[in-house]
Amino acid sequence: MMIGAFILAANPNPTCAPPAVCNPPPAKFVRANLEHPRQQWNYNGGFCGAFSLQTLMMTHGAWVSEDLVRKANIGAPCFGHGNGPNSTICQSKNDTECISTAPLGCEVGPENYAQTCSGLRLRCDVWDYSQPKPQASAFKRWMKSHLVTGVGLVWVPMLKGASNTPYGARSCPGGGHFNHHEPVLGIGSNRSLSDPTVYEDDWIAHLSDEDEGELVTYYRTFGSLEDAPSMNGNCLEADPSRSCAYPCFDQDVTYGIAVHGFARTEASLPNKELPVRIDVLRDLEPDPREGQKPVPMHARVNVSGLTAGHQYTLYAYRGFNSFPTTGIEGYDDKIEFTATSATWSYTDPRAFLSDDAIYYIAVERTDRAVARAVAGAMRQLECRKGGSSSTSFHATLDDSGWAPGSGYFTVTAASIMDNYHSAAPLVCVGNDFKRPISCVGYDNGDSGTLVQVTLTPTPTGLPTASYRFLNISEDPVARPPQTKGPWDCSVTVTG
Repeated sequence: MMIGAFILAANPNPTCAPPAVCNPPPAKFVRANLEHPRQQWNYNGGFCGAFSLQTLMMTHGAWVSEDLVRKANIGAPCFGHGNGPNSTICQSKNDTECISTAPLGCEVGPENYAQTCSGLRLRCDVWDYSQPKPQASAFKRWMKSHLVTGVGLVWVPMLKGASNTPYGARSCPGGGHFNHHEPVLGIGSNRSLSDPTVYEDDWIAHLSDEDEGELVTYYRTFGSLEDAPSMNGNCLEADPSRSCAYPCFDQDVTYGIAVHGFARTEASLPNKELPVRIDVLRDLEPDPREGQKPVPMHARVNVSGLTAGHQYTLYAYRGFNSFPTTGIEGYDDKIEFTATSATWSYTDPRAFLSDDAIYYIAVERTDRAVARAVAGAMRQLECRKGGSSSTSFHATLDDSGWAPGSGYFTVTAASIMDNYHSAAPLVCVGNDFKRPISCVGYDNGDSGTLVQVTLTPTPTGLPTASYRFLNISEDPVARPPQTKGPWDCSVTVTG
């Protein structure tokens, strides 16, 4: 059984809005990234779309205010709230004049899903509502294909007692119906999750975005998800006063967004990113649009996919879209840790404001990661030959020639200087390591000088890294050539 970091458990409140189910049904296999239930802002059409995307971003290690989610689609089509005074809906009959404008942006809807994802720098798979009707079977296969891989999604259902064409036909492209957005965070099945077949008793875990008398996680079998716009089928018994607890999607034409994560190039990292999730302790985000002051919040971070004994680094980036699309540069904070199990939890002591954004990225510190930390950002290596009067050189390392498994770097700058230091061996501290390192160098014949860098003690899973220096020679004018090697070396972090 595969489950999220927050264990599936029975909800303590027995007043689950009927016919909703608030306890996970039996399942042999589960894949879930659960977040604790919270509540959306309820005005200007409701912030259910923004809230749903916010929740899914939390499953990818980030907090982005609902306010910022709407602002991310400025310039996109807008048929919902967001245009004109007081965020009124667009009154023009010309669709091209209905545009999300600054400073507030637009209510998230089918007309701007792709643009909202782009503005948030998310990798999204938006359901193609132009597919043949009825779409129920294909949509459920699409849902399952994402959920079994741990990818959460937004489903866009109808609500009992609502119009389900919230802003007229143009807000429901393809002739579909909807009135709400909800995050779907997990799946359960009695068959292997590698089986793509959708079974009637497979189930999803979703939130309602609302306080339907209780803030809980809801569970629905795949066989109960769809209905006609009349809602006299699977949703016949749904309570209109608590309809978000038990909605149904339009069986003919529906909508959805699967969120795969943030738009980053993993090939630029020394090692692959680890799954990161965060949670916050507030059920309702303060609303700056209503004049409410932002509050400081602390992220509860969970990193998974770890190997006990290996070293990792967690990076934090503060501010909207502050994370890099390549590499790890530009972080505001970092913490290094050694895993003791497959998961690691951490409450960030540094707060962020609720109306802002923060992003967390975790990577493993293996041989390549350490080598890049030492040499990739203009690191300096100083080597001295033993003796009371010795010659030394400074070399700037460049990792552009690094190849997996080689551990070699090319020296791009070297200079000779007289040095009257003690011949005592040096114990070196690299700021990125937070541990002592010792360095021993020796002549390697015509191919140059080989400097061996050893972490002391050698951490588990982190082999010795070697750096090869080419075309380094002592200046015979400044000082006659000295007896070659051994060298004492120190790493100095300059970047």
